[in-house]
Amino acid sequence: MWVIHQISFLNPETVSTNIKPTLHLTDNQGEGRSIKIDMSPEDIRKLSIGQLEDIANGRLTIAEALQ
Repeated sequence: MWVIHQISFLNPETVSTNIKPTLHLTDNQGEGRSIKIDMSPEDIRKLSIGQLEDIANGRLTIAEALQ
């Protein structure tokens, strides 16, 4: 299971519109990965860390999270 340890590119005033927010993840063995999320910084702020982790782990889609 992946756990979020950092979220990048959330400030819409300083980030270009072609850069997507990125979740930086770690698993229970210390392995890391990063995934770009096809959401606006404003939409990401509406979600809980748990919802974002569910998206990262494939348990929830972005559309389901935003409902």
